Amino acid sequence: MLKDLWAGRFGSRQLDPQIRAFTSSLELDKRIAKHDVRGSIGHARMLGRQNIVTPEEARALVAGLEQIARDIEADSFPWPADAEDVHSAVERVLRERIGPVAGKLHTARSRNDQIALDLRLFVIDLCDELDRSLRELAVALVERADREVDTVLPGYTHLQRAQPVSLAHVFLAHVEALRRDRQRVAHARERAAISPLGAGALAGTPHPVDPESVARELGLERTFRNSIDAVADRDFVADFLYAAALTAVHASRFAEELVLWTSAEFGFAELSDEHATGSSIMPQKKNADVAELVRGRAGRIVGDLVAVLTTLKGLPLAYDGDLQATCRSSACPSTTARSSRRRSRRSRRWCAACASIARPCAARPSAGCSPRRTSPITSREAGFPSAKRTRWSGRSCASGSRRARISPA
Repeated sequence: MLKDLWAGRFGSRQLDPQIRAFTSSLELDKRIAKHDVRGSIGHARMLGRQNIVTPEEARALVAGLEQIARDIEADSFPWPADAEDVHSAVERVLRERIGPVAGKLHTARSRNDQIALDLRLFVIDLCDELDRSLRELAVALVERADREVDTVLPGYTHLQRAQPVSLAHVFLAHVEALRRDRQRVAHARERAAISPLGAGALAGTPHPVDPESVARELGLERTFRNSIDAVADRDFVADFLYAAALTAVHASRFAEELVLWTSAEFGFAELSDEHATGSSIMPQKKNADVAELVRGRAGRIVGDLVAVLTTLKGLPLAYDGDLQATCRSSACPSTTARSSRRRSRRSRRWCAACASIARPCAARPSAGCSPRRTSPITSREAGFPSAKRTRWSGRSCASGSRRARISPA
């Protein structure tokens, strides 16, 4: 068994297996493995440029790490079952492949600044993934709104019918929320794009490192200003989780409308059979389970934000083992976003967040719902194709008028 990276003062004594199991983060770390290797490649190249290791050693380290990166991408990396974390797993396999020179990869670097970098790269990927999903949904809604300008349905306040509105106007209201979500995600990404490499455990390293060159290679905008803060900071995780939680809240509100609209009481739309579930005892039922799950999962993401804030509130500077839990919380919204994007492809791009498709259904007539004045329906969302600037003349919602339709794009 290879000694743990921290085992210097412990001699030959082995860690109790129960303690090892309790402190191990390997299963969770597999989510960030590709980012760990990417950061290590940049670090190894910097060690060579700064003559901290020889050029030959740097090339051997980089070649071995690049092969590990390919193995991880192909899901063929041989994870050591007893490795404590992703850092020790990668170094162990690297040592088996290129020999003792693998030990020099840890030169001028602590696991504290290493995991901080891994998490930042991970959060940047999550921000990009969430932004793509938000844009996909917003584009679908804008395109749909362009075809629903003349579709009239009741607008509500206090869940009571208030004024007639265009279905396009309702869709574009959700687009505005998505636009704000994308801005928050962009800000979270910007705050995550800081390299902590060079901070060491908390007070830097005596080696002549070049943090700026590693940051440039990794595509990060800047480096840390304070080494203690660099390893202690998890604000960027909380920033991402706040953006993800509010996005989930907006998706939940949209999902709630779909549940209401497809209920017998509202009757504005009917779910297609391909995107609904039924009952084992009531064959007449058609349930909006997808939309309901979107509502339910929003609570889990909000809980992840609360969990991270609760963890951070009592921690002294600099690094504490509690910070390991922030990686687990940041991983949850990415799973939701990924599954949502898969559903959206199957759902012909109508709804990336809740992926619920409905087919045309006669809306219930609304007595006294007769808009008279015209209202502009526009979208000027930056980055989204704009709906045509049109005006709709209110049409009676009484029987025989055009009814609200929600159908696949």
